[in-house]
Parts: sequence; C-alpha cells; structure tokens
Amino acid sequence: MNDFPSSPNMTLKVLSALMICAGVAGCASVPRSGDEASLRTLKKLAVVSVLGQKVERTYIGFTVFNNAYSTEDFTPLKLDEYFEGLMAGAVSSTGRTVQSTTWDRASLAKANEDMREVDVSKISDGIALVCRNAGADAVLLLSASTSSYGSSSIRFTGLSVWAGINRPALLDTHGRLSLISCSGQQLLANRILGEGQGSDGKLFQTSVPSPARAQLQKGDSWTSEEKARIAASVKETNTKILPGSTLKLLGEK
Repeated sequence: MNDFPSSPNMTLKVLSALMICAGVAGCASVPRSGDEASLRTLKKLAVVSVLGQKVERTYIGFTVFNNAYSTEDFTPLKLDEYFEGLMAGAVSSTGRTVQSTTWDRASLAKANEDMREVDVSKISDGIALVCRNAGADAVLLLSASTSSYGSSSIRFTGLSVWAGINRPALLDTHGRLSLISCSGQQLLANRILGEGQGSDGKLFQTSVPSPARAQLQKGDSWTSEEKARIAASVKETNTKILPGSTLKLLGEK
C-alpha cells in the first residue's frame, strides 16, 4: 500500500510539496516536514467524500463483445455522508477537531466523474474553498482510485459491482484518501481500497445479493430495494477498513 511516507523518496516528495505550500497564503498551519510529529500539528480537519455518488456496473462475458457496462446513481442513499461519518469518528479519536461546513457536493462529484484515474487536482480548488470556509488546517478527502481486472483492459473505478461467467456478483471499493491544504495543495495521499492486482494494497470485496448478477448480465437497472442491499454491503465493507486507513494516513498507530 502507498501508506504514510516511510521511504526517503516519499519523504522527499512530501517535503517538496510542503515547501511549495509554505510560500502560499493560507498555509500557515500546515506542517513543514513529512514526519509524524508534524502531521499532529494539524489539529482541525474537515472531511469530504466524493466516492459514493455512483456505482459502476460491469458484466464480463465470454468475449469482449459480451461485456456490458453501465452506472447506477446512488446519491439518494447518502453513502458519502456515511463515509464522512466514519472518517470523522477516526479523526476525533486522535484528539483532533472535525470542522463542520457546507459545500456543493454535486459540483465536486461532477468534477470527480469520468476520470479513469481520479486526478485530485481537478477538484483541488473546490476542496481548498471547503477548507477555508470550515476554518480548518486541512481537508481529509476520500475520492476514487482505479484498478484493473487481472491482465485485461477492464478497469474499475470507485464503487463497482461486477460479475462474469460462473462468477457471483462482487462489490469492489477502490478509494484514495488525501490530505489537502487550504491552498489546494495535496500534502499526503494513500491508496487504500482495492488495487488487488497491483502492489498498492489488498483487494477488498464482498458478494452482493444474487439478483444483481442477473441484471448486470441483462443490462437491467437495479430496483430501489436492490440498491439498498448493495449500499448495505458497501457500508459493511468500509466500516471495517476506512477508519483504520484514516488513522494510518494521519500517522496514528
């Protein structure tokens, strides 16, 4: 996993980012080095998730001509609010303050869409505004990352449900935690959920109710009841891993 920097190269990258931030207004409370002690100087954090707006659907057929792709809108199920609650609880457990504020979630999510590997810089201005409005030292951001299926060209981003021939429907979560300063500078990043085929971490997945598989294959939309069951699976999976990933990013043991 790409955790809190422990190698000289990663530390150098973090130090470089922080040196840039030092010359920008609004960065006075940002740590000046990449060690754990400096991270603990960030006492006030806002938490933002743009991961839970949609779920990608993939059916892997016998050939590429039998593959099927679509997305489902999960905004009404408020998964992002749920993720933010998990992150806020982890932040509070370290003695830090979680700063509350409001923001245009739809605009941030729109900037986060349709990127096969989410580029945090695309939404950094919006996140910086959240940071300043909240009176925070930095923003803890949960966004999507991307993983491949084996050696194929099929890639999953964010929340994904996929199935294939003789395979059950599985839920994958591919997410990335970042610390963003009030100037929009990414201070630290940690790819946490997914990346089962690479060196960045373990693939976390869980099965979802069987009706979802048949509808993936046929291309039919899920009913509201099936979406609710899938959302419950998302919560069950991420309740186990998101708080720990938050603490790891913050340098907590």
